[in-house]
Amino acid sequence: NKETEKISSFMQAMNVAHRPILRRAGAKIIAATHARAYPAFPVPHAEVRVHEWQTKRPDATLLRNANASEGGGATRAWYVEQIRTARVYEVARRTELSEMSRLSDRIGGGNVVLAKREDTQNTVLSFKLRGAYNLISSLSPEALQRGVVTASAGNHAQGVALSAKSLGGRAEVCMPVSTPQIKVDAVARLGAKVVLVGDDFDSANNFAIRRAAERGMTFIPPFDHPLVIAGQGTIGKEVLEQHTTPIHAIFVPVGGGGLIAVSETLKLFYR
Repeated sequence: NKETEKISSFMQAMNVAHRPILRRAGAKIIAATHARAYPAFPVPHAEVRVHEWQTKRPDATLLRNANASEGGGATRAWYVEQIRTARVYEVARRTELSEMSRLSDRIGGGNVVLAKREDTQNTVLSFKLRGAYNLISSLSPEALQRGVVTASAGNHAQGVALSAKSLGGRAEVCMPVSTPQIKVDAVARLGAKVVLVGDDFDSANNFAIRRAAERGMTFIPPFDHPLVIAGQGTIGKEVLEQHTTPIHAIFVPVGGGGLIAVSETLKLFYR
């Protein structure tokens, strides 16, 4: 239909003609408007998976309660409350919603294209700080002293390191041995202990999970935890606060799936 054609045309122009512009701007262009299958926001009868290692963590009860609902109603209410009360602003900041004038001109038709500038986020320069801090800030003082551990060679690693340091906790970040030194140094500068292990990410991730279980530490996943999702979801809440007129479409880049919480946040708050 015409609506689909319009969105397809927009995405083609955005991804092909203006990719260099988007890259230079460091823009976080907000994916799919049809994310109902994402398990963190279950639709009726949706299956919610709880990994075995998650059931062994100190916050396993929270995870099960967050995902336990009939038809997803309670879960949606829970996420709304968690997003509204997220502690992300103790370390992160409300980023700009900036117009991309050249891309707007290219699209034409009176459309205005905006970019949520999470590339200007405090220190980490990424939205990953929000989710990491929101989860780590929920831990007890005892859990913080035992420490947190994660596996990442990117922005999530820095988000965990900065969050733990800000809260007076201890952090370990597991990375493959092939990780460039510049990434190792970036995490170490934020106070985390870097453990180089394995030849690839899966090896480092499995090691981090085992380390958490063996040492009583808390594993901080990059996306598949309710409080991480709620932390990322604050971006969607900000978009609605910064842009009070109707929004035609939101485009979100999806890798692991953490940022798709933004589109779900819009569904929860945009009535």
